[in-house]
Amino acid sequence: MCCPGAMEGRIFIDDIKNRFLKAKRDVELPNKNSLFKDCDINALLKSGSKFLKLDVKSVSNGKRVGVSDRDKRDLLLYMLWKTGRFSNKEIGGHLGLSYSAVSQRAKIMNRKIPMEKN
Repeated sequence: MCCPGAMEGRIFIDDIKNRFLKAKRDVELPNKNSLFKDCDINALLKSGSKFLKLDVKSVSNGKRVGVSDRDKRDLLLYMLWKTGRFSNKEIGGHLGLSYSAVSQRAKIMNRKIPMEKN
């Protein structure tokens, strides 16, 4: 795992799943079904960056990022943030941002996405 305490957190989550979730999926509760899936941030980063045609290493090196790459990075960041499965610190660690910057970029995207739908 990437950070101290992550293993204990994973054990806790697995314990809660085992104690309170039925062993089978329920077609009437799709949100509950999502709890059965384990999320791997690296897999999500890989597939998201491939879809967006974004080189994650180039945007996470701490240097200034161009507008186009920044928007792609922020969309990827927002997708990870929106899952609710990763901390801002964890997302930032993969994208070269502080946890505070992740929070700010997520807020910006939260406002920007509905405006761009129209």
